Amino acid sequence: MVFLHLFVVNRSGGLIHHRHLSNKAPKIGTNEWLRIGSTFHSLHAIAAEASPVRLPGGKNS
Repeated sequence: MVFLHLFVVNRSGGLIHHRHLSNKAPKIGTNEWLRIGSTFHSLHAIAAEASPVRLPGGKNS
């Protein structure tokens, strides 16, 4: 598995850092980066709510 990008998203869903990890990574604009970051945050929130079992230490949220 090859990773093309690294994303760091804060708790409110804002993209605070991104980095190209490969020369094969597509070049996209700033607005697209922000949209991708908020999409990752939304997917995480949905997955945490859909988790059937609470993880130790409340790691679902």
